[in-house]
Amino acid sequence: MVFEPALALRGVRKSYSSHLGLLGKRELFSAVDGVSFNVERGSVFGLIGESGCGKSTLARLMVGLEQVSSGEILVSGTDVAALSRLERARKIQIIFQDPNGSLNPRKSIGSILTLPLRVHRLGSPREQNRRAVEMLDLVGLPKRVLDSLPGELSGGQRQRVAIGRALIMRPEIVVCDEPTSALDVSVQAQILNLLDDLRVEFGLTYVLISHNLAVVEHMASRIGVMCMGRIIEHGSAPDIMQRPQHAYTKLLLSAVLTPDPSLGLPSIDDRTRADAISGPDNRWRSS
Repeated sequence: MVFEPALALRGVRKSYSSHLGLLGKRELFSAVDGVSFNVERGSVFGLIGESGCGKSTLARLMVGLEQVSSGEILVSGTDVAALSRLERARKIQIIFQDPNGSLNPRKSIGSILTLPLRVHRLGSPREQNRRAVEMLDLVGLPKRVLDSLPGELSGGQRQRVAIGRALIMRPEIVVCDEPTSALDVSVQAQILNLLDDLRVEFGLTYVLISHNLAVVEHMASRIGVMCMGRIIEHGSAPDIMQRPQHAYTKLLLSAVLTPDPSLGLPSIDDRTRADAISGPDNRWRSS
């Protein structure tokens, strides 16, 4: 029996146009260039790569905040381009990097949590409030914060609210775009453990985007390495982290800071990086 992946990307591209100088001609450049991968139901697919490689653009494409230039994004075999915005929002949600920017500072936590239910016209106001209280309990927050504003909560508490808002519609897939990078180190583990517990409880599928390779190695079952808008290597987490094949992946892993002070700071110049991306020993791998 062949099982349909929860999420499948098929040759996804996103191009933007820009002018070369004030009177220059318009040229196209690809932020995402032919990305394809599958994410199995209930699993965590990690996406790693340096800043500017297209990870966040890909996240925005998956949830419909931007439209693909070409290619397909399939959720349970259905092309999301054929779905309405509301139908798409029920299937896939996103948790942004910074809760300070993703939560409306003028709205109460109760209003923020119930907004998706109100937009989709699910339940009466009383039922919506009950579901908001249930979601607060699931993310580890007391009922009393319903009347609080985001500015009255800590960073970790705000991110718990953002997680609750993403999950209150019970989506199939959640895109986690750097979900802990804006938090103190002491809080990051709590949020990661919460995300993992909720994934197991609700059978969620995650796409985890992070610069923190240790987080991705811990959470993900499969990892994709992104460079210049393309997936240059993907495979199981142990294979990518311990036995990388592509020169760029090796370079990326070598740039991780180590707690051993005797090893000093990693140093990668532009020439080394360019050789890793386009050198003759590069092998694009999919396993």
